[in-house]
Amino acid sequence: MKTDKTKGNHISLKEITSRIIKTEEDKELFNKELRALRLSVQIAELRKKHGLSQKQFASRLHVRQQCVSRMETENALSVSVNTLIKIAKALHKHLVIDFR
Repeated sequence: MKTDKTKGNHISLKEITSRIIKTEEDKELFNKELRALRLSVQIAELRKKHGLSQKQFASRLHVRQQCVSRMETENALSVSVNTLIKIAKALHKHLVIDFR
């Protein structure tokens, strides 16, 4: 029986990725999804930090609540730069886009 290099029943993200990422294409897809997840979480955390419901936040952005829900859960990478600028303004933040 193969044993994991983890404690208890937990497995590290590094171990999971080493098992599933076999090609450069896999790596690119994984990184794209990871960026989307990070952006979704960041938008949701900032909204909550400002004490706004999704409906209140949507009103500030002049979009429907469903749009905010999608940004926070599944569709963050399809958000336009214009929408990111609106989000930054609504939350009194600065938007930084960086090529690395």
